[in-house]
Amino acid sequence: MRSPALCISCRPQISFIEIAGLWLVMTSPKAPKANKTKKTAGKFEKSSPGELKKKPASKGMENKEESIAAIFARVSELMGSFENSGSDEQLKPFDYEGVIRLLDIILAIDPKNRDALNYKGIMYIGCGDNEKAIGYFDQALSGNPADKEVLNNKGIALYGIGKDNEALEYVDKAIELDRRYSDALMNKAVILHGMGKDEEAEQLMAKARAFYAVNG
Repeated sequence: MRSPALCISCRPQISFIEIAGLWLVMTSPKAPKANKTKKTAGKFEKSSPGELKKKPASKGMENKEESIAAIFARVSELMGSFENSGSDEQLKPFDYEGVIRLLDIILAIDPKNRDALNYKGIMYIGCGDNEKAIGYFDQALSGNPADKEVLNNKGIALYGIGKDNEALEYVDKAIELDRRYSDALMNKAVILHGMGKDEEAEQLMAKARAFYAVNG
């Protein structure tokens, strides 16, 4: 079973930590920010019974969103070990299971949370369980079949289990949605290189570098 070969150089020996670090910096979703509630001073107004019943539900929704944002903030902290290539933290084994446990808490609150499903798929790729990763990407795509990041990530997982043509299909779908999507272009280059299409792969890699330099 392959490890995700996600790199913007052609060094023959690149560690999984280097690969995962670059990939996660380029593709990971940002932790959602908690919604700030504004307090406004004013006169007390009487409400109908129906309005009184709605207020607890609204407050509960705010609390749910704040809880999810707080857990994602913790996930971002744990992901920090990937973001500094010169850090000593990169020498330590990454706690994939710890991140998965946090994501499970989010999914218990919101089973269709796109970011949690996408992140969980990414974590299972890191654990080497690409089949399970595909399952979570599929759940995320059921909510939005035109999610370019999830399509790209599913392509990575398919490549990891040797399904090159299917992987190429999903990465191409991501590129169709955004022609300047640098990480999908990079991943397509890696897949094509594995298929022996070196010239096309080199052209795509150069394009991916150029777009990444501009767009990040």
